[in-house]
Amino acid sequence: LLQMSSGGVPMFMDSSGPKLALIRVKHHHMTTWEVSKGKLELGEIPLHTAQREVQEEMGVPFTYGKHLSLGKVRFAFYTPQKEPRLKELYLYLLEVFNKPTSFTPAINEGVVDVAWFSPDEALEKVRHRTLKPIFRQMKHHLSALHLLGSS
Repeated sequence: LLQMSSGGVPMFMDSSGPKLALIRVKHHHMTTWEVSKGKLELGEIPLHTAQREVQEEMGVPFTYGKHLSLGKVRFAFYTPQKEPRLKELYLYLLEVFNKPTSFTPAINEGVVDVAWFSPDEALEKVRHRTLKPIFRQMKHHLSALHLLGSS
């Protein structure tokens, strides 16, 4: 069974360059830094799912600007009932105009923390093998944008 999901990485541009917000999720065997993501609701487009999930899981209202599609990844996983699933995850870089410093993480969904990182730090924090190449590519885009913006 294919599960359609979408996720987003809020990006705030400050004087020192881009900052990315990630969530820290506690799983039964470990705690990892990840992107906010969730299943598409009936009739919902992936971008709106990404924006909704970011706000729900981070627990803050964001004011969105432009967005950049980071593409999609596919990976297999097992449900808590040990049933195999294939997940297709659309990912977006979401420009935000506000940079909250306090969050209300969705603890009921296992989110234990939210923090801002530089692109280098975010690439280091995200461990999921399907996300690493996307974060490397995003880091290059952000570096180029920052260089263009500061000239």
